[in-house]
Amino acid sequence: MFGLFGKKPKFKLQEKMEVELEFSIPDGLKSYFSKVMEVSKKRATFATPKEGNRYVSINPNDIIKIVVLIEDTIFEVNLKVTASMDKEFEALVSKNVNRFDTILKDRKKNEEVKLEVEVPLDFRAITTSHVQRATTNIITKEYIDMVTNLPIPEGTDLKLYFKIPETPVIETEGKATENEPLKESKKSKTKITFPEKVTESDVFKDIEKYVLHFQRREERRKELEESQQEGELPPTNKK
Repeated sequence: MFGLFGKKPKFKLQEKMEVELEFSIPDGLKSYFSKVMEVSKKRATFATPKEGNRYVSINPNDIIKIVVLIEDTIFEVNLKVTASMDKEFEALVSKNVNRFDTILKDRKKNEEVKLEVEVPLDFRAITTSHVQRATTNIITKEYIDMVTNLPIPEGTDLKLYFKIPETPVIETEGKATENEPLKESKKSKTKITFPEKVTESDVFKDIEKYVLHFQRREERRKELEESQQEGELPPTNKK
């Protein structure tokens, strides 16, 4: 996740790159993840995201914000739609690029990434179909600390479904290894460890990517709320 020899990463779209597309809607902002289909010097073609089974409505002249995580930096750039087809759209890519450092920037090369974040996580015992909801406190490559309504028996093998807001669901597995009752409530703090097949996969990289997008998205929404409270005009998809 670090730039080569300490160099700052640069914004550059590439084919098949996963990106976040942010749209302005009447009551705020809405994000979808998509992929870059083609890239030229000033333009790029993107897959049109879906809302359920329907493609999101995108029209020429719409202004869409693109958000990309490259190494330890998040880049935000505006797109101006020039053409929209059924499953993809073409857009001009602005030269004005905003960059934001993530929590990864000051991490030492071999230091463990510890994501201290509250995001929804559904889980079930592998032997059952009953799904329950938890909230994460800490996520690392090796384990999760999460809060559950009921304690999970130690040694229980679990299916885990990370449901980070406005991101694809990440499905993986883990084992309950520790339980501790929370004094301030009837809930339990539970530690889930990942098996070797998970720690050696790209699951944590995906979780890390979507969490960093989520954290920056929350910052943007807060910035929007503050600007609207100060009497600035709300954003628009039109130009």
